Amino acid sequence: MNTGLAVCIDVETTGVRPGYDEIVELAIVLFSYDQEGIKDLFDSYSGLREPSCPISESAYNAHGLTVQALTGHQLDSQRIESIIEQADLIVSHNASFDKEFVAPIFPKIKYKKWYCSLKNISWVGGRSLQNLFKLHGIESVSPHRALNDVKGLLSLLSKKNDQGKTYFSELLYSQIGLN
Repeated sequence: MNTGLAVCIDVETTGVRPGYDEIVELAIVLFSYDQEGIKDLFDSYSGLREPSCPISESAYNAHGLTVQALTGHQLDSQRIESIIEQADLIVSHNASFDKEFVAPIFPKIKYKKWYCSLKNISWVGGRSLQNLFKLHGIESVSPHRALNDVKGLLSLLSKKNDQGKTYFSELLYSQIGLN
């Protein structure tokens, strides 16, 4: 297994319908890895975005972001693209969801290999990210906020499974990436 650079990404949205709903928050962290797991964190970005559609009640109940709080905010596209370009692969918890929302804004991300920590790791005790944080002793200060979830996921992926391998290593060896 090669060493390389990867990004972990998470979005909060106005709802769950790609093509209609929009990103309201995006967080991304660039990190190095090898076959053993995550090594160093190099760069991160988190930003808010004013949507042009309403925020659904279920989305608001999850992340707590209002249109008023988002008014006037936009993502730093150049910064995000710069971070993405450095990465060999993308990691996300529910990668297909994040990819459907991120790719229309940042098309180059479509050509990266995506790894889904939700589906491609043999979790014990459920697959909900917040539940996994609790089960592994990871404090979640602001649940369902993008940067908190990215940092928590990186911490979770650094933990070891019952075979003594990091969850990140399990994810890499799953050989199931989204393209």
